[in-house]
Amino acid sequence: MKDEIPDLLDSLAQRLCARRALKPLWRFLGAYFLINGLTDGWHQCYDALRDVRSLCGSDLQADEVRDLNLLINKIGQMLEKQAFVEDLQNDITRSSPNTQA
Repeated sequence: MKDEIPDLLDSLAQRLCARRALKPLWRFLGAYFLINGLTDGWHQCYDALRDVRSLCGSDLQADEVRDLNLLINKIGQMLEKQAFVEDLQNDITRSSPNTQA
């Protein structure tokens, strides 16, 4: 799933550039460059993509909206899984006996 995200981001960026959709491209590139490999970057990208959809939805073509929604869903699912794993790790840490003397 995570491997599809860069391809979708690149494809959407190329299509917005090709048709010179400046308003959505301006907002989209902000999301595009927020990805830094850290969880915070993914959260910021997720929020920025949702902003693109809400602020520029009328400037997007149907296939762009479809791919934008797909990106938002895929990144959201990835972030939910990361949160679940983090919670699970915290629960394990809390329930393990203290090994320090």
